[in-house]
Amino acid sequence: MEWMKKEKTLAVTAFLLGVFCLLTVLAALGRKEASGEEVFQAFEAVNFSKINCHISRVGDGDYLEFEGRLPGELSREEQRFLAEALLERMGAKQVAGVDEDALYTVYAYAKGAGETKTLPEGKVNLNLAVTYDEGKDETVFYLGCPILVSDW
Repeated sequence: MEWMKKEKTLAVTAFLLGVFCLLTVLAALGRKEASGEEVFQAFEAVNFSKINCHISRVGDGDYLEFEGRLPGELSREEQRFLAEALLERMGAKQVAGVDEDALYTVYAYAKGAGETKTLPEGKVNLNLAVTYDEGKDETVFYLGCPILVSDW
């Protein structure tokens, strides 16, 4: 059990280091807003143990989706902290979200991040969701642009 705690601590530390490095780069560029390409580079720069990317076509629209995995089960507080840090590094502002027992998802807007969808709360072009995969013992971060359309 001790090695699992160490592995989880190392994964979270690596994630935070990746976020810190990205923050440093964006600060050096002197920008508060990320372009669409920088949004996805921010997600990819995180030290996930595995990243998948795919495009889904729904109707006339294309939806880009990323999936990043971290070993172990992160607490809701850790999930919230990492999701907020990731969105902040993308220059995204939260517009809406759901934070319930088994569901944590955030809808956000980042200037320059591409096509938008309109919710009652406002325009969004990023959708970040976090869940836990018990079978693989991994915390999974899903990022959709402009929203997530696949099952997670």
